[in-house]
Amino acid sequence: MTSLQVDYRPAARRDLFQIHEYLNREVSLELADRFLMALEHTIQQIGDFPWAGSLFPVRRIRAHEIRRWPVKEFPRYLIYYAVGTRKITLLRILHSARDVSRQSGL
Repeated sequence: MTSLQVDYRPAARRDLFQIHEYLNREVSLELADRFLMALEHTIQQIGDFPWAGSLFPVRRIRAHEIRRWPVKEFPRYLIYYAVGTRKITLLRILHSARDVSRQSGL
């Protein structure tokens, strides 16, 4: 099985850096770096099994359905993504406590 290419939207990159910064500041650099490794592993899984993520209902009409998948070992952080024919686009990486309906990029 070949993994699909994964692209990050700018908002997803910002989310990634903000989460790492928050975990480093509030807990430890070790935990923040563990989050990055878990995220990388999870994104590889998404590339291998893109349709396995659960559908996320959105009110706006889009060309692609949005799916979500929890980050391995950090299940309260969710990756929101769209599956295309040749690539996966990571839209956002958000904590489950956030009001996702108000987030741009979804």
